Amino acid sequence: EKEEEKEEKEETYLKKSSPLPLIDSAIQQAVNLIAACESRLLLALLPPSGTAEQPVTLAWIQEAQMVLFFLIQVLKFESGKGVWNRILPGSIKNFRTAICSLLAWVAQPVSLALEANLMLGDAEDGRGGE
Repeated sequence: EKEEEKEEKEETYLKKSSPLPLIDSAIQQAVNLIAACESRLLLALLPPSGTAEQPVTLAWIQEAQMVLFFLIQVLKFESGKGVWNRILPGSIKNFRTAICSLLAWVAQPVSLALEANLMLGDAEDGRGGE
């Protein structure tokens, strides 16, 4: 009997000290943030055109990196709970599409025009094109 009582006390302690309610609350708040900022987060993941009107900047790269990190962390802890799908049905598909376009943009080879400009810039610096 004493062992059973000891086990019950340990189980009660573990239930009271478990961080799961805090994690669930944090997930709920993170998904609420995604709901509030969904259009901005999606925009941050769309690749720029690379033109003068929409250049590739370090700020954009950092923003995309932070958004991806945030989404990955939310999905890692949210998986299996269904909070995201309950609050934002179809949203994961939108993010998946944006991330696929970002990956396709990142994976494409450097354009010949950009490469030529880089080589000309190197030549002007006195370093040559190689």
